[in-house]
Amino acid sequence: MRITNCLPRLPSKSIQTQSTGGTSSLLARLDRILTARHVLYVFVAFMAWLTDSFNIFVVSLSLKRLSVQYGIGSLEELSLALSLTHLFRSAGAFVFGLMADRFGRRWLLTLNMLGISGTVLGTTFILDYSDFLVVRGLFAFFLGGTYGTALQFREFW
Repeated sequence: MRITNCLPRLPSKSIQTQSTGGTSSLLARLDRILTARHVLYVFVAFMAWLTDSFNIFVVSLSLKRLSVQYGIGSLEELSLALSLTHLFRSAGAFVFGLMADRFGRRWLLTLNMLGISGTVLGTTFILDYSDFLVVRGLFAFFLGGTYGTALQFREFW
């Protein structure tokens, strides 16, 4: 079986020209065709996933440079930033999931996006390691809250 057999394609000419009973099957097939809007949604979701993954794992790739920047001798101390990122991501998913069930998802997703943007921007102005840990924890908290609300939007679009 070729992989292209699974891709949606336009109906054939014979199906398009059927006049008796063919309209329901034609409409059913047209409903299954991906539109440019669907492709755009998938692209935006992929880019969001890619940039979020980059923001999470960029710290692990630059631990040595961060140790020089903040004057920390051991990499074990810097690995605390990685642990906090994973811990606060779960906490953010839990808290924002409960809030989304109670207050709705649209404005909480907006709040999450503003929080992520603010913490990423705030990372550039950090001067010491304790502030770095706080901002990374906040970033992970907002990022964890994004997962549940974004997945629900994906389900209902």
